[in-house]
Amino acid sequence: MPLSSLEHLVLQLVCSENKKYRGGVATNTIAALAKPYSISATVGTLHVLKSEGLLSVTGSADHSRGWTPTTRGEAVLRRAGGVKGLPAAKEQEVKAFQAEEGKRQAEELTLFLSGRDRISTELLDRCAAMNAALLAQAEKAHAAGDADAWRDLAWLIETGKQLVAVGGEA
Repeated sequence: MPLSSLEHLVLQLVCSENKKYRGGVATNTIAALAKPYSISATVGTLHVLKSEGLLSVTGSADHSRGWTPTTRGEAVLRRAGGVKGLPAAKEQEVKAFQAEEGKRQAEELTLFLSGRDRISTELLDRCAAMNAALLAQAEKAHAAGDADAWRDLAWLIETGKQLVAVGGEA
């Protein structure tokens, strides 16, 4: 089964990180490591690989969730030689997943912000991954001499603290 470059990268990351952290790799970890791909493309690819039987999810919505490779996924990765672009059918599948996930996340976030519901672990993980990615960009800009980067750094650090506080309540 030929893998796209993103599928290959995501499967490889899950396999390598799972060796370090038994019990599954968090979505935000994979999203943060899958550069230069967007978080939504990476998350969509995780779900596509799961639907193809190459990955599985451990835990539940109430407990720690993580991605683990299946035996088949490890075998496919070992055999994967040629990596090609994302086929049109898979690209549509990823886009459909992203659209549906975007709607679901917007509903969850609205409920959470209105105080009517708690934020899901998955959404919290995605927010943390995005915060980490933006923080890394702001740090690079600051190191490159961008005089205004300190504002982004301060805001992202404060946002990170808030995410940690919300994570403690979840």
